[in-house]
Amino acid sequence: MPCKRPPGPVIAGDEAADSKLVRAHHATGGYSKRNSGRSACRRGLRDGACISPNCSTASLMMKADSTTPWQTFPTETLDALFAAVEINDVVDRQVGLPAATAQSCTRDTLQTCFALCWQFWRRAVARRELVRLVDTAIRSGDLSAGERIQFKHMRAAYKQLRCALMLYATSHTQPLLFRATVGVLGQMQDASRLGRRMQVRGHGVVLRILLSWPFWNMTRKRVAATRIDTAEGCANFRGRELDQLRQLLQQSVFSGHEFHVMRKIVSRQVAFYDHLRTLESNACVHQMSRFLSAINGLMGARHDGMVRQHVSGARDYATREALPADIRTRLEAWLACFKA
Repeated sequence: MPCKRPPGPVIAGDEAADSKLVRAHHATGGYSKRNSGRSACRRGLRDGACISPNCSTASLMMKADSTTPWQTFPTETLDALFAAVEINDVVDRQVGLPAATAQSCTRDTLQTCFALCWQFWRRAVARRELVRLVDTAIRSGDLSAGERIQFKHMRAAYKQLRCALMLYATSHTQPLLFRATVGVLGQMQDASRLGRRMQVRGHGVVLRILLSWPFWNMTRKRVAATRIDTAEGCANFRGRELDQLRQLLQQSVFSGHEFHVMRKIVSRQVAFYDHLRTLESNACVHQMSRFLSAINGLMGARHDGMVRQHVSGARDYATREALPADIRTRLEAWLACFKA
């Protein structure tokens, strides 16, 4: 059954409901608040890049690298992806599966998706500003509320590029230094959220090394040289991930690690549909994005609770327990749409 394509430009998912979700997400402590975004942008402008992609002064876009052959996009397209990322873990229980779920893509589309994420990362992450945040964390063991938002923005851009590398690159892997950087960014954010100042400082020291100019330059060059897989190769990769998810769901109980593996698969699928709906307005793709975002949000909240329990000593991360019924039901309904 073909999807109906709504008319009009592709802005923030082309759905009024998304705008409401973004506003609600901001009101409850989401990625950015208006004043913090402006402050972040002012700091970013001093370094030649805008840190807050949806800021009103984001028209000062960074120029495309002359050595990078990737397609570039207007501000509105990057803002649309940012809006999708802001709500990629917001649970909207009213959204069900779309009527049409199969999604085939050409290699050109996949290459465009990767180019979008590459430019999104380059606009959101200014090395000098990220180093400043890390240096602050090393000195004080924490960041201010506004700095946490900046850090979260940058980590979100890293995560989108990580998903793009996994989904579209011929190797379906990440360069070693990039993978290490994303991992430590997450560990530092978790430590900050849990108030563990010594861990924040320790992760900050490691990040400072990974962000040193030689490593930074090497990482950028490796990512910029990414080769995109064929349409069939990318489809096969997504299929293997769905098969892995089916296998895991045959278990009745899960360790923290197994649960996290499942969540990473879901997160990559959310990113895939977010990239597609950013580039072209499509009602079915948009609905699938929102359905998977609900699963991602439920699993994210569950995993955060598992980490807090582990840190407090209430529950070991390796302890196996059943998957919440709400998550299992949604995962099984989604997987049933695709051939095993």
